[in-house]
Amino acid sequence: MLAPNACDRYVDILNKASEDEGTKIACVYGFLYGFDTNGYEQKIVGESIWVQSRCYSREFIKKHGIHFPVGLNSKQGEDYPFIRKFDYALHHDPKYAAVKVPYNNGEDCQCTAYWFPNRESLSRKDPYYSQHLSGWTMASSNNILDFFDEYNKAHGYEDAEDEFMKHEYLNMAIYAFYNLLDFVKTVSMTDYKPLKEDWEALRDNVRKLRQRLKDKYWAEIVNSDIEDMLYNVRHHSDCHFTECWFGTFYDYMDKGHKLLTMSYDAMMQYAKGLSFDGAGHEVNSKQVQAWIKRHPGYQDKQKKRPKRR
Repeated sequence: MLAPNACDRYVDILNKASEDEGTKIACVYGFLYGFDTNGYEQKIVGESIWVQSRCYSREFIKKHGIHFPVGLNSKQGEDYPFIRKFDYALHHDPKYAAVKVPYNNGEDCQCTAYWFPNRESLSRKDPYYSQHLSGWTMASSNNILDFFDEYNKAHGYEDAEDEFMKHEYLNMAIYAFYNLLDFVKTVSMTDYKPLKEDWEALRDNVRKLRQRLKDKYWAEIVNSDIEDMLYNVRHHSDCHFTECWFGTFYDYMDKGHKLLTMSYDAMMQYAKGLSFDGAGHEVNSKQVQAWIKRHPGYQDKQKKRPKRR
């Protein structure tokens, strides 16, 4: 929801800019204030995945070929690829600038939009909402990387942005890795039965993200960067972390996994064959088996415990 004076402030700034020659305006922004009755509160300023608190230049968008995803890839996260592309193009186009709606003598910026929760939305009511759409989120990741790669090639930024792209590839491959694990674990532990197209979208896009990292950067990424990114994605993103039961992220990158080529029926059979304990660890993983070996009476005690209703 736009703040009451947002449009007036946008127009004032754009009118003043039209009187001056020089840098063009790609967008005018304030901060977005998000909250709900659960105590969630967030003040988002400047660059973010939120599109609501900005006024955009149609000229700039057309110049750089920026658009929301279309078709099946628009099922989820449509704002994320749009704003990532927009900010990337803005960062590389010196003829344009982002201008904030000033406040407090220009040291801060005004609120230009609010976010309110919709209690009846699918994301609020469906416990498996994130699993339904995880494959389309990974499609957005590939869409963003495609844009970055094409932009760098077209404008001669391939060498200048090589290090940045290396970390983007790594970030998105790790995010996809965790979400793949969470999807399969959810199928294993609950009555969730995904749609066939949702599994295929997840499988294909996760496989593509892994392969593009492996083909281009994997051989030259140092372990400290990998460990830092594993931590950052787990603790500073919205990914659904699940401990890997078949090895490490290094094993996954080096050898892949059969999940990346499984049909829907094979994945369902595989998932239902897994067994997770109360801590969310797969009991047949080598780590859990090593622990059981040191506690030989553990499994017998578990069998004797009364089942929870």
